[in-house]
Amino acid sequence: MTAGRIAEAFIADLARINTPGQISEAFASALVTGPSLGGELSKAFITALAYVGDCATARCDLWKITRKDGVVLAFTSLDEDFVYGGLTYRHCASLSDTASESSTEIGGVGSVELTGILDDDAITPADLYAGLYDDAFVEVWVVNWGSSPDPATPFRIAAGWIGKVSHGEISWTAEVTGPGAKLQQTALIEFFAPGCRWTFGVNDGLRSFCPVNVEALAVRGINVTGALQRYTVFFDAPAPSEAALWNGGRVRWTYGKNAGVECQVDTVDFTAQALSLWDLAPFPPEAGDSFDLLPGCPKDKASCKFYGAYVSFGGFSDVPGPDALQQNADSLFTGSNG
Repeated sequence: MTAGRIAEAFIADLARINTPGQISEAFASALVTGPSLGGELSKAFITALAYVGDCATARCDLWKITRKDGVVLAFTSLDEDFVYGGLTYRHCASLSDTASESSTEIGGVGSVELTGILDDDAITPADLYAGLYDDAFVEVWVVNWGSSPDPATPFRIAAGWIGKVSHGEISWTAEVTGPGAKLQQTALIEFFAPGCRWTFGVNDGLRSFCPVNVEALAVRGINVTGALQRYTVFFDAPAPSEAALWNGGRVRWTYGKNAGVECQVDTVDFTAQALSLWDLAPFPPEAGDSFDLLPGCPKDKASCKFYGAYVSFGGFSDVPGPDALQQNADSLFTGSNG
């Protein structure tokens, strides 16, 4: 060994040595004072010794995002792609998570925030603006990527659903809420109301019992001829048969910048070939875009009869409302007292 400080190349070689166990303090002291090295050891060399062998961490973070449309994205903090559980996690240096917050109460809110940079092809500003990550399910894991066993891994830091998403010019932040917060957002009771309480076109046997097949009534492949900003769309399509009600329906964009997004419709006029949107499209529609038009329902008895689903009507139009319950009896005397 040459006299003087240890070369940086030698330190790098030492850092890659896979020796068993952690370097003891006595061994490090002996190296410093030993005559064989012929000089003073640098601080960098002592630091390198501290990370030789099993004392160096072999853990990495994994982030798995499952969107409601079934798309799964997986990222890792490791400096290369990593396969875990049959899924390839892509290296992503720009994604990080905050300290997780948990709650022992079933109604408590546990949360963690994910922060990323808008420089990855997998998470684009257009998808964030379009709401594709709303209510997506997120899991954050810590796993061992090394060959030495680590009995403390794997363990899950947090899991939940993406709630509020905020984004700027170069970064985005997503709040991940746990099952307690999800339960707080789900109504456990049903209200009596004059209008139908079922979700139109959804019959899941749990929360909705509407038997109407919305997809079978949809008008598909409508081409856009122009638009007025993001709320009025002009199209080229003949008037369909009187088999459905179109006001209050939905537009499902199939081509263009808004592809994959659904918007709530206010009114549709097939004579003028124009429709207005309640939900503004993320991007202004352009000529050449296309969409599918799905029917709507005002959720009253007449509309339910129109669709032939009156037997499943979920409203209570004959139940007196709050105004009727709070009415006072008419006065028997109309003249002045006395």
